[in-house]
Amino acid sequence: MSGLQLRAGGVQRASHPDQSMVGIEIPSVMISLSEPPSIEDINGNFIPNTSRWRIKVEAKTETTRKVLGVLLTIPPSSGADTNRVIGIGTCPGAISWDIQAELIAGSNGPLSEAILDLASSPCCGLGGLVPTSYATLEPAPAILFSDVVGPNPLLIPDGTRVISIAAVAGPAGGTIGLIPGITIGIPANGSFRIDPQFMIGPLSITFTGIARWIVERSG
Repeated sequence: MSGLQLRAGGVQRASHPDQSMVGIEIPSVMISLSEPPSIEDINGNFIPNTSRWRIKVEAKTETTRKVLGVLLTIPPSSGADTNRVIGIGTCPGAISWDIQAELIAGSNGPLSEAILDLASSPCCGLGGLVPTSYATLEPAPAILFSDVVGPNPLLIPDGTRVISIAAVAGPAGGTIGLIPGITIGIPANGSFRIDPQFMIGPLSITFTGIARWIVERSG
């Protein structure tokens, strides 16, 4: 895969190879990141590069797609080399690899940029995603659910990222309050799902007239 240019502003995606070759297995992949040690601000001053990236790694086989895990990179300002391998993924039977990358809140913001590279290999070991010393592995998401509305409001702790929210309204319809001033209406017996990109706690999510809901969050 030619380098994927990473910038602030949403999720960026890439696949390796760019087009799957059915029947040809590439069960291992090496993930590399290149970024400058410092960043020039709007005043022409060079500041330490504190950018951190969240990189989700998925493997595709002939029959399914599997999430191996999520890497959280360590920035150059914390001593990481500017050109480095951040993780190695292995999935027996994989024929292609998909990457989703986004900037973690609190980084250098719109000034942040990096190049992400993937290199595949026919060798294979035990399945999984292994970070190098230049990244950490994000804990598996926690899935909270209720067949009868439970905690209300649902409190999302400080620093916790909301990955998805899904709900089914009751016979009279219902609403979901996401943040102050933003309420989602759902018609009677209707369903709703959202995969927010930048919802990070502390948050309070309220459910009114909802029969069932599922919230997936980090950690």
